[in-house]
Amino acid sequence: MKKAIFLLILLGLILLLPCFGRAQEDVNLVRLKKPTPVSDSLILLPKKSPFGALVRSVAFPGGGQFYNKKVLKGSIVFVAETGFLIAAVVEWRRRDQHLKKFRELPLDSPDKAWEFELYEYYRDMRNMHLWCVAGVVFLSMLDAYVDAHLFNFEQEKIKEVDISLVPQLEKEEVGIILSINF
Repeated sequence: MKKAIFLLILLGLILLLPCFGRAQEDVNLVRLKKPTPVSDSLILLPKKSPFGALVRSVAFPGGGQFYNKKVLKGSIVFVAETGFLIAAVVEWRRRDQHLKKFRELPLDSPDKAWEFELYEYYRDMRNMHLWCVAGVVFLSMLDAYVDAHLFNFEQEKIKEVDISLVPQLEKEEVGIILSINF
């Protein structure tokens, strides 16, 4: 059952990935001042709508991330939201089964208390999974909104990462030095 759910999620992700990878860009004209004394000129810069990213993130799991061209993040959000939703549905069904068994048992049955405990357990698990869905949706909305604001932000590239091991002969230990050059 779990393998089938995983394969369905993976298949859905593979089928939907090309659709959201080509999200249409909003292109706005932005007036930038060039350091030339001749004149100001218009430069076309692609700009993402933060509200559009937020709405897409709510409408489809990972939609805001795909809109912002963050495919890895979008895939992770899609798998997380879908997985928690499927888990909530499974726990909901189990809860209903144990509630039905609880109601069918006679009052003097020794299994009645056990069925009620199972009902409560699956109810709590369902609620936990639904809260996890809400948390993932909220974080993905926030992430998509911020990514859309920072879409044209130029980032500094890391030029060199160096990791070296330094032996400490007196203490018979090895130290690690990590240096990152920008």
